[in-house]
Order: sequence, then structure tokens, then C-alpha cells
Amino acid sequence: MTKKNKPLKRFLTDDEWLLVKEVMPNNYVRLIFALLHGTGLRIQELLYLQKRDITFKNNKGKIYVSNGKGNKSRYVPIIYDEVTKRLEDYVKKNNLKLEDLLFQNKLGRPYKSGRSLN
Repeated sequence: MTKKNKPLKRFLTDDEWLLVKEVMPNNYVRLIFALLHGTGLRIQELLYLQKRDITFKNNKGKIYVSNGKGNKSRYVPIIYDEVTKRLEDYVKKNNLKLEDLLFQNKLGRPYKSGRSLN
């Protein structure tokens, strides 16, 4: 198939997203999925985010991705204000340092994609 013939990707509707959120086990997992949904980040990009990669200004948030697909860097806006607020609260609550990973396992290391977040 050529690029022109590829079907468009299907995203969750707002109602589907609400249903998905209801079955998530805790706020930590909800925040991870909300960031994926509200930014379009790839899983690997999210798993290696550090506090230094996030900027909050005027109730808006943006994320700097330094090693994205093709080793490219870019800024990604956080689309939903609710997600920005939850992320900002999470960063403050956990007293993260600039070099700290946002989401890390119990050993302080990044999660591996395809593994449990518990």
C-alpha cells in the first residue's frame, strides 16, 4: 500500500476515553494514559521523560522530547488543561528534581514498554 492508500488512524472518542479511565487502577496510571492521549507522545518518549523536559506557563504545559522518532527533537503541547494541572500537581507532590524521571519503577529506573506499571 502506498502512503496515499493508508487508512486514517482511529482515535478514542470522548465517551470511549471516559470508559477507559474508569477501569484504570489508580491515578498514576490514569496520568500516564492521559498524557499519552493528550499529547500524542510515543510510549518510549513518555517513559524517559524527566522533570526538566516539562514547562508550565499560564496554566499551559509543554513537553520537550529530545530523542523522538528518527532521533529528532520537538516540543509537544499538552492539549487538555486538566492533564496539565494533574501533571503539575504530580510533579510538586513527588518533589522531583530536574534530572528525575517522571515515571519510574520502584528501583528508580524507567519502565520497560510492554511491562506492568505496578
